[in-house]
Formats: sequence, C-alpha cells, structure tokens
Amino acid sequence: MLRTLYIENVAVIQRATLPLEAGLNVLTGETGAGKSILIGAVNAILGNRTSKDMVRQGADRALISALFEELSPAVAARAEEMGYDCPDGSLLIVREIGRDGRNTCKIGGRPANVSILKELGQLLINVHGQHDSQQLLDEKSHIRVLDTYGQLEPLLERYQAQYVKVRDLKRTIADLEARRSERERQIDLLSYQIGEITEADPAPGEDLVLEEQINKAKYAELIAQNLQAAQDCLNGGEEGSGAIGLLQTAAQSLQNIREYLPATGAVGDKLTALLYELQEHAADLSALSGGPDADAYVDIDFLENRLATLQQLEKKYGATLDEVLAYRDDCQRQLEALAGSDEEIVSLKEQMRDELRAATDLAQQLSAKRKKAGERFSAAICRELAFLNMSGVTFVTEVISEPKLHRDGMDAVRFLISANVGEAPKSISKIASGGELSRIMLAIKNILAEKDQIDTLIFDEIDTGVSGSAAQKIGQKLKETAASHQIICVTHSASLAAYGGNHLLISKHSDGVSTFTDIRPLGEEDRVRELARIISGDAVSGVSLQNAREMLTRAQGGVDNRTANG
Repeated sequence: MLRTLYIENVAVIQRATLPLEAGLNVLTGETGAGKSILIGAVNAILGNRTSKDMVRQGADRALISALFEELSPAVAARAEEMGYDCPDGSLLIVREIGRDGRNTCKIGGRPANVSILKELGQLLINVHGQHDSQQLLDEKSHIRVLDTYGQLEPLLERYQAQYVKVRDLKRTIADLEARRSERERQIDLLSYQIGEITEADPAPGEDLVLEEQINKAKYAELIAQNLQAAQDCLNGGEEGSGAIGLLQTAAQSLQNIREYLPATGAVGDKLTALLYELQEHAADLSALSGGPDADAYVDIDFLENRLATLQQLEKKYGATLDEVLAYRDDCQRQLEALAGSDEEIVSLKEQMRDELRAATDLAQQLSAKRKKAGERFSAAICRELAFLNMSGVTFVTEVISEPKLHRDGMDAVRFLISANVGEAPKSISKIASGGELSRIMLAIKNILAEKDQIDTLIFDEIDTGVSGSAAQKIGQKLKETAASHQIICVTHSASLAAYGGNHLLISKHSDGVSTFTDIRPLGEEDRVRELARIISGDAVSGVSLQNAREMLTRAQGGVDNRTANG
C-alpha cells in the first residue's frame, strides 16, 4: 500500500507530506486548495505524462516521492525481475520534473525511466477519476470491463495470438494474389529468354571456333599460297633445292672432312640437329595444308549466320557464351520459383482455413464465457446499485455475437440500464445522469476490486452528482471495500468523508506574495469541525457541529448490515 506521498514545488504546494494508512483515507478541503494536484502527483509517480508547468513558480524543479510498504509477493517479484530490490517488502519511487522539461526517475535509489514507472505503477495503484465515469459512455470499453470481471484475459490472449496468425496469412495471400499479373508477365519474359537461348543451343567457346573457321574459309587461297611458298622454301621446288636439302648437303660436306678436321664435327652435329627440326616444321606445314577435308566445301554464310546468332545472345545475356548459359540456368531457377507461387497460395489458403477454424473455436469459447459472465456481472451490479439507492435501476450486459471475427473475438458488449420498472433497457449514454454514472462506476470498481491484486485504489470525487443518503451509501461501500484494499478518496461530501479511518485536510493560505498548500491529518474534534464546514459552509454553527458529530459517530460505528456483498 501507499504509506507516504511527499510533494515538493508542485504548483501551489511548496512542501507537503501525505501520511496514509490502511483502510479508507479521505481527503477534503476547500475548492482550489490543491486536491487535484495530489492526484496529478500520484499520476506522475505512476509514469503518466507530466508538464514543466506543474513546477512551482520560482522553483527549478518539482519532486514527488512515494513510499510503498507491505507489497504483495507478486508485485515484489515483478519489481525484482525489473532489477529493483524491495527490502522488507517496501519500495521508494522518486520522480523529478525540471523546469527545462527534463525528468529524472528512480526506484529504490536506482535510475529508471517513465515506461518502467508506468509498468510498475499499474501493479501498485488504480486511479479512478471523474473522467473514468465518462468511459461508461464509450461502449468500446465495455468488453474490456466484462473480460476483466470474468477473468477472461488468458483466453483472450490465446485468441488474439490466433487472430494475428489468421490476419497475417490473409495479408500474405492477398499480396501474392495482387502480384499475380506481374508474376505472369515475368513468367512470360523468363520463358521467352530461356527458349531463345535453348533454341540456339550454344556450346562454350563455340563462337571462337566459328571465327577461326570463317577466317580460314575466307582466306583459303591466300593461306594455301603462303603455306606452299613456305614448304617450297623448306623442301625445294622446280626452281631449286630448299633449305632442308641445302642444310642436308652442308651437314654431309662437313661429315666428309671430319676425319681430317675434327673441329668440323661439332658444327656438323649442330647442322644435323637443325636439319631434323626443319623437317618437323615441314611436316607441320604439310598437315596445315592438307588433310581428308582440305578440299571440302565450306558454307561461309552458314558459319557467319551462326556466329551472328551467338553474338546476339552475348549482347543480350552475357559477355561470353559461358555467361549466356549461366543466365539461362538462373532464369530457369526463377521460373521454377514463380511457378511455385500458385502452389504456395493454395497451401497458404489451406493453412489459413485451419488457423481460422482454431480462431473461431476460441472466439466461440470467449463468447460463451462472456455471456455467462455477463449474467453474473449484471446481477452483481444490480445488487450494488440497490445498495447505492438505485434499487429501481436494472443493469443489463448485452453480448451480441457475429460471425465476423475481430481483435476481441466475435462479440460486441454493451452495458444497458432501465431507470424504471417496465422500461426496456437502453444505452447508458442515453439515460444515465452524472450522479448515476458515478455510482455505476463505483459499483463496477467495487466488483472488479475483488478480482484484481492491486492494493491501493484512488477515487477522485466519486461522489460527483450525488448527495444525501446516496453519498452516505457510497461511503459505506468504500469502507466495505477498504476492508481488503487501501482506499484513498478525494471528496466534497461530508456523508462520505465521515466513513474515513484517516481524514486529511488540504488547506491553502497566502503570505501576500505566494500561495501555499498544507496537508494535515485531523483528530476527532477537527474532523467534526471539517464535516460541519462541508455541511454548512464557512459559517459553522452549533447545529452543524452537532450534525457533524452525529454523522461521524454513525459512520464510525460500523458498516450497515444491509451492505451488499456484490
């Protein structure tokens, strides 16, 4: 529970400590004394948005600290998971707001950020302000209230996870189908390119072979003349001996005198070796000049057309025929992948049908449980309202199921009321007054408090729009709820304030230059005077004091035996 709230330099509050106790704590004071500032300070500790405008005039920063004690094991465990120790089940949260807009947050003396405050704060305090009653007018919020009451959040989370699967599959299928026409155009292009390359059926290096064959065919006569001339130079012809014959004669001549001039032997051997080498070159030239198909006809036009076809492929698909063939293989892989898209769509649709059946089953389970929970919820609210002087009001929880699934299932939930016996229930927004909204919300909060584990509940002017016995009943109901929760209630009602176990007075004064707000706990006599002030205004009379004393005695005597158990 919240044990102490310390506030420094927040609006008109220069420095104040709010000592709180278990049970029902009530805060009263004149209008403008600073009660709403306290609620704003609590919201700041809970990680809600703040403004630099809340810093007191003349101060550089505002500081708010909250000491929580007797933390529940679940809250302490979560805080420790987040890295913050809770010695003896206590936790200190501090937040500073600078005039420059900068925020500093600490939990247990260690740095934190606003998102951590918000996550932890949701486990520590539930604040119900005047605007919360207006949430009843938003029918979209009704389904969340019912799910909380029915403790359906785990089932809802399972459904929402399944719903996301179905939604994502639908989007994937729609995207694939939307791209079908583009995919078909791409398939046509790839098929054409693969067909063009396949029809030409190129072989690696074929273009180089063709170029050589074309050159040989084009210049066959020139090649033959020069080859013959080279052979004649080596082998000799009609006009005389060739180099081979002359070299053979020279080698034989040296051999003839070798006996008489041994030095010629070495030269002769070299000439003989050179002779053998020239004979090999002559054989190579003979092979180039002749062969079985040497005189065969070569179709140059065919070779040139074939080369042009291959060069066109290289221009379009790659610098070499190897690259052209690699491009065809890549196109084939792309084509196979695209062709498999239709199969993927069919497979995804089958998967989506299975996931949709699972989501529908969970939605139907949710719907059935909501309808049962709605009946219990309506009965509990009617009992609470009867106690709060609204016995003639009938509260109905309407659960409307439709086949189409949405994020919260297949249901729409509406809270309806009938203000008079015999009248058909209608939307709360059409017939509920401000005071009725406050009491309906109190009934809902009281019932939900039994379901949650949050120790501290804050009610900011829950008595708005009600007075007399209705306010008294609200006080009784809050005191009843305070048996299991710490309640902090800001009120303008003496009937409600009388039920508080701890009464804090918020007052303001001025020194002529600045305005200051003070907060102090009241003893019994001070409480009587404060209740009398609320009853009669500033002119407190003996009668109002007597009324206040009797009111306090009755309220502190115990909870009315007729209280509902909700």
